[in-house]
Amino acid sequence: MTELNAAIGKALFDRAWVPAPSSAKSNDGLGPFFNARSCVQCHSAASAGRMDVDADGRLADRGAVVRLAGPRGVSDATYGAQIQTRAVQGLSTEATVHVDWQMTHDTLDDGSRVELRAPNVRMTNMEFGGLSSNVMATLILAPSLGVAAHIAAVDVAALEIVDDGATSGRLSRGANGDVLVMGRKATEPDLAAFTALAFMRDLGLATPTHAMPAGDCTEKQPACRAAPHGADVRGVEIGNDIIAPVVAYLKTISVASPTDGNHVIGRELFTTVGCAACHTATLPGRDGQRVTLYSDLRLHDLGLPLSGFEEASGQSAGEWRTAPLIGVAQRLKAGSTLLHDGRARTVPEAILWHHGSADSARIQYKRLSVTERTALEDYVLSR
Repeated sequence: MTELNAAIGKALFDRAWVPAPSSAKSNDGLGPFFNARSCVQCHSAASAGRMDVDADGRLADRGAVVRLAGPRGVSDATYGAQIQTRAVQGLSTEATVHVDWQMTHDTLDDGSRVELRAPNVRMTNMEFGGLSSNVMATLILAPSLGVAAHIAAVDVAALEIVDDGATSGRLSRGANGDVLVMGRKATEPDLAAFTALAFMRDLGLATPTHAMPAGDCTEKQPACRAAPHGADVRGVEIGNDIIAPVVAYLKTISVASPTDGNHVIGRELFTTVGCAACHTATLPGRDGQRVTLYSDLRLHDLGLPLSGFEEASGQSAGEWRTAPLIGVAQRLKAGSTLLHDGRARTVPEAILWHHGSADSARIQYKRLSVTERTALEDYVLSR
């Protein structure tokens, strides 16, 4: 039965949804505004989304979105929580997203220079005028669902037991006090909630926990609110009968396992530099086994250079959930990049963007010799 549910979930994951009304109601409900027609369009199994930008700087409709939030996580009054770059027939898209890379260099203690890039999000063809003055637009790369499957295997209750203030960072918690672990900012408690939110926000499909037939449309977008939808009397377009098998499929996705080998020096440097303080190798699992993750699943403030949107659950602009390192080499090989907005093309770049609570680790890394830096990078890529 589990294998059957996963197979059904894979088909739903790959399915291209269509606007309502359609000849097959089980396929409709897309939009009215949306970022993708299917899950697989942005998520390629274990690898994360790809940051595809054309010669004019236009962001391709795959693998990355622009999130909008002001103080305390309040969405933009006109555009909602996310810029939607596609629309059903008869409606104009919210905006065209462009990414201009701002290039800089960081000089290491031995004189080596590392090129760094940061995305400058620029929007044109904004259908409803500009954003509110206090709203931050943040580029977000689609996460690896293979990594999400590993997170789903963690015993969240065990994380609470060790949440005594002695560990760096803090657990993200919802309004009811539940621990949140899913997403770049750790805003959802589990895979089901994570999936339901993605269906609504990215595809415009209303779910039981997000019964919004118009998706992310706001009151200032009346044509979108009035567009046809496929919701039932509950305001739901896809129910748990669809979400559950998709979750069953996601739990079957795996990432490359850590490779054995002579990484003794790299492993030692990973600890002495300070990486292991947040990128915890394993966490307790629901089945009593340890889950390999290389993340503590806690929020850490990484400083102004990586500041982005705030969230309603109380995270500051600079706080991000520790990114798991499992499968990093697999993601890079597939053409993905690192950090929440995909700015880092290599492991060294990612390390050098760490400021705030990770400042010490960044400084220690800059003091390493070429041989030591190579050993550390090889160790990370073997995870």
